[in-house]
Amino acid sequence: MRPPLSVLIVEDSRTQAALLRFVLEHAGWRTTVAEHAAAALDCLHAALPDLIVCDDQMPGMSGLQLLHTVQQNPATRAVPFVLTTASDTPDLAQAALAAGARAVLPKPISPEQLQPLLATLTALSPPESPA
Repeated sequence: MRPPLSVLIVEDSRTQAALLRFVLEHAGWRTTVAEHAAAALDCLHAALPDLIVCDDQMPGMSGLQLLHTVQQNPATRAVPFVLTTASDTPDLAQAALAAGARAVLPKPISPEQLQPLLATLTALSPPESPA
């Protein structure tokens, strides 16, 4: 049996972070939550996740700025990055994809669509759910 995939959730909204964590853990993923970009960078120095799911609008460094930082570091560049946003500005999505994001998900995020998308983005099937 393969160990669970790990996802770093970067989200300043406790409600959104809890929703993402619940959905992913229920599907068998191992999650870490960072409330802002600086905490996410600390997490990335400690251990590389299989995927990063990051909100764009956060205090301090935005999700797009964090994406640029992740892409500039050879140690983190290969980690798939998904940006989530409540903004419907096409420029943001285009900028994120051009910067290396694998996807941009509009909020509110549909729990039914999130887990299969993450499995596709990591090119790995999700771990088996506990019975």
